[in-house]
Amino acid sequence: VSTQSTGFSGSGMQFVLLLIVVALVGASQVQELDGAQPTSIELHNAYSGTATGDKVLNMPGAPYGNPGYKESHNWETSVDIWSPTVFNPVFFAAKYGISDKSEAQLRKQWREEVMQSDDVAPNCKQGSAGFSLNSYMAKNQDLSWTGGSCSKLLRNYLKQGILAGKDGGTNVQIRSNGESEFGVQRTELDKDTVGKDSIVPAQKYSLTFWAKFGDVVAVDSNILHFGNTEDARSPALYAKTSTTNLKVSISQNNLPNFECHLDGPTSNDEENVGVFKLKQWYMIGLVVNSTGADVFVDGQKQSLYTNVADPDNEGQTVKQAGCNNPDGQTTVPAAETYFYMSDPWSEPARCELSLVKYYRALGLTEAELGAQRRIELERVAPDVRTCLLYTSPSPRDS
Repeated sequence: VSTQSTGFSGSGMQFVLLLIVVALVGASQVQELDGAQPTSIELHNAYSGTATGDKVLNMPGAPYGNPGYKESHNWETSVDIWSPTVFNPVFFAAKYGISDKSEAQLRKQWREEVMQSDDVAPNCKQGSAGFSLNSYMAKNQDLSWTGGSCSKLLRNYLKQGILAGKDGGTNVQIRSNGESEFGVQRTELDKDTVGKDSIVPAQKYSLTFWAKFGDVVAVDSNILHFGNTEDARSPALYAKTSTTNLKVSISQNNLPNFECHLDGPTSNDEENVGVFKLKQWYMIGLVVNSTGADVFVDGQKQSLYTNVADPDNEGQTVKQAGCNNPDGQTTVPAAETYFYMSDPWSEPARCELSLVKYYRALGLTEAELGAQRRIELERVAPDVRTCLLYTSPSPRDS
C-alpha cells in the first residue's frame, strides 16, 4: 500500500512514529501505587496545621495545646444566650425600665442577671415577649432537677429543650387556615379555622394583633369573636357603624353584653373615619382583667368609655369613662371554644389582620406593648415609619 493511498507523506509517518515512542517512554515511568504507605515525615507534613484535640475537633490553625492555639467558641458545650428566641434588647429594656444603656450593655446585663446569678423560677428575668424561663419551668415538671435555677433552665432550653419541642412560650399565635396575615371574612358556625384546641382560655389575658382597614361598613362589623354563641364574647371586637371606631365586648357574669367603646373624630372625608385611618397598619392590644379591660393602639393606652343608665332620664344612657365592671367578673370561656375571625352572626369588617397573639394569664404593660410594636413593625409593615393615630383626648392630657 502506498503512502499516497493512505493520505500520509513520509514526514507524516515519521511524526506518528515519534508520538508512539513518547507514549512508550511515559508509560515506562508510571509507578504502581497500590500498597504504598506514606512515610512518618509525609504524615507529619500532611497533618501540620490541624488539630483533633480531645473533642474530635478538626479545625484549621495551630494544633490544640500548641502555642498560637485559640478556640474561639466551645461548640460542644456553649449556647447562644442572646438567641432572638429568648432575648430581644428592645423588649428587655422596656420590661425593666432601662433607658440609658446600649445594646451591648443590655446584653451584658442579661448575661449577668440570668447566667451569673442565683435567681430561681418564678423570679427569672424575661428577655423576650414570647418566651419565659418561669413558664418553661412551670410547663415542664421533668426539669425539677434544675432546682428552678435560671441559668440551668436557660442552658437546658437552648441546648436540649428547643430541639425536643419543650414549651416555654408565653403566647399562642392564632392563624387563619394556617396563615399569619389574612383578610377578615365571615366564618361558618362551628367551623374551626384556627386550631381552637391550642388556645387555653383565662380570665386575665392579653390579645394583640395588627389591623389594616380597607373600608367602613354601614353596620357594626365583626373583627374577631372568641365564643361559641353570639352572646358569649370573651372577647369580641367590632368596627362601629360607618367608622373605624371600636366596640369591645367582654362578657361578665352579671352583664353578658358588657361593652366598651373607643371613638375618634369622623367627617365626610376619607381621612377622618374614626380611630384608624384607612389602609394603614396599626397594632392593637387588648389587656383584659377580672372586671374589664384596657385598649392600646401602637403601644399607647387609649381612653375608653361605657354606656350606663342615665339616673336623670329613664331609658337614656350616658358615657362613663373607663372600661370597668366593679359589680361583676370577667367570664372565662370553656376549653375548645371557637375563635372566629370574623363570626357567623355579623357582617365582617373590611380589614386585614396579622400576627394575632393570645397571651394567657399575662397582662402586658404599655411599655412592653410599645416595644413589641417596634419589634413586629418590620415584619408587618417594613415601609412604615410612623402611623398617624386619631383618638379621643386622653385623661392624661387634661
